[in-house]
Order: sequence, then structure tokens, then C-alpha cells
Amino acid sequence: MQLMFNFHDIVAFQLETDDAEAAAFFRAEYGVYVSADLPAHIPVVQLHFRRGARHKAPANWVRHTHKVLARWAYRIHLGDDRAAIEAVGNRWAIPMIHHMLVHPSLRYLAARRGVLMLHAGAVAGRRGSMLFTGHGGVGKTTTVSVLLVHGGKNLGLHADDYVFVTPEGATYSYLTRSHLYWPLLSWVPELRRRLRTVEKMRLWVLGNIRRWSHDRIKWPVRVEQDKLWPGKPKMRRAKLTSLVWLARGEGTRAALQQFSPTPEDLAALLEMNFHEARHFLALLQAQNETHAPQIKVWREREQELLQRLAAHVPSYRLTLPREGKDTSFLPDLLRLVDQ
Repeated sequence: MQLMFNFHDIVAFQLETDDAEAAAFFRAEYGVYVSADLPAHIPVVQLHFRRGARHKAPANWVRHTHKVLARWAYRIHLGDDRAAIEAVGNRWAIPMIHHMLVHPSLRYLAARRGVLMLHAGAVAGRRGSMLFTGHGGVGKTTTVSVLLVHGGKNLGLHADDYVFVTPEGATYSYLTRSHLYWPLLSWVPELRRRLRTVEKMRLWVLGNIRRWSHDRIKWPVRVEQDKLWPGKPKMRRAKLTSLVWLARGEGTRAALQQFSPTPEDLAALLEMNFHEARHFLALLQAQNETHAPQIKVWREREQELLQRLAAHVPSYRLTLPREGKDTSFLPDLLRLVDQ
């Protein structure tokens, strides 16, 4: 079985598998981008996945276990315009291979084409797009959800977790299923009635596991965007109007202020983006092959793209309270996205 997905002619993904569950997973994640064929000039991530016991993989493949349940063996080859991944594993390995291998490979190839794939949530309206970036758990999905609930019919979803950004400030969607966590429902109670009882139960259980593990174990509940946001437009392309840097602070009030990012701010943002690829870098290193030159070029290109972005797009810092659920920032953000 072969599936192909084209992300705006920037980068593509091709899946070959004999496993129906793997095919269904990637079709659910990337269904917006499914394509009958791929233009020859697009860099492509190729994944060949087979369901099975990892000990049956070739001896020179790397064996890996993640959080006890997900077990697979793999090989990765990184080129200038292609990333080839071969993997054999169990059903729990499928989402981990997506998160730890496929997604970072897309980022790597996009950067080689001069396009930044930024860890950010995003909304877009008639005037342009607004990105919300920061470490995992800082509030990207929460802020995007608050805006979508209260922002009117013309404000649409642009990205849930990552977004493509060109040096010229054009943004392109990377729409996957929403990855939800339990605290979101206290910020956006309107979402409760859009979730099935079993989904709310899973959110509660996984939220308690996350709290018990002190954030070491974070498993999301994946929900289709059409179900979560019925009637909301999916904005595929927009012009970036503002970059919002999210942080958590003491007190019970949110604070929004414009600022000019320093070199230290940009370095921290780059480190955040690469922190999200830490598993990928570790899995590459485990192959005992030298990928240092490719990784160096990748970092340099993302650094350059962030610098150009910050020089041309207004930046704002939104500090959300660690305690309480203050959404007083909403009117100011809605004005910014409409400017």
C-alpha cells in the first residue's frame, strides 16, 4: 500500500506499508495533504513501515524502545533532497515513528529548501496569520483554541503544532489532528460537548498519568480538526502579521506586550525548536554514522530564517498565568490578527 502527501510543494511524504493500521494513522494525520502523485522537484520523506517483531529486522538496524510499549527497529538515510526511513515495529511504534522520525525529517528537508518549520500554533483571518510559539505545554493549543472559539466565523485554523514559514513571511499550514491534553478543557469548556465521553475519559486518565509522572509521560488524545472545529475554515496559506512568544508567569493575570527580540531570545527560540527534535537527533546518533555536517547546515539555516523573520515581523510576548484561567488577552489578540 502506498500513500503520498504533498505539503504545499515545499516537502512531501510517501508511505509504503503492508499494515492497515499504519496507513489509517497517517491518513488521519495528513489527510488534508493527500496526493495522487508528487512533482519530481519536491524533497520527499519516504517511510517503509512493516508491522512485526523488531528482532526480525536486519542485524545492522538499530533497536529502540520508547516508554516501554513502543518497540521498533529502524534505519535512516539523510540526503540533500530525500530522507529514507525503514522501520519494523509494533502498533505502539506507529505514532512514535511519526513524531520522532517522519516529522523531524520533514523539518530537515524544508530547512534545506529555505523554509522554516516552526513549533507553533497558528490562526489566520482575512488579514493574515498569527503564530504562537514556545516550549511544549506552554499554551499554544490553548491560546489557539480560545481564539477560535471567540474569534468569529472568519478566523480559521492554520496550524495546531507546527507551521511552515518562508523568509518572505508567507505561512503555510501543517494541519494534523489536534493533540489534546486534559487542562485544555478548563480553559475552553466549550470543547467538552464536541468530544465523546470516551475521549473525555481518556483525557482525564492521561492527564493524571502526566501529573503523576511530573510531565515525563505525556500522551495526547488525537481528535480530527473537523470534529473539534465544525464549520471553521482551514487556512492553507496566509501572510504573517505577528509572532507571539508564549511564556508562563506568576500571578493570575495574562500580560501581552510588544518587544524586539534580542540575539539571546532568537538563540533560545532556535534551541526550543531543536529540543522538539531531540529524539530524532538521538536516533540518528544511535546508528553510529556521522550526520554532523547535515545537522550543522540544518541549524544554520533555521537560525538564519528566524533572524530574517524577527527582523520583518512584529513580535509580542504573551505571559499566561500558571494558576487561574485569565483570557483578558483575547480582545488585543483579535485586534492584532485583524490589523
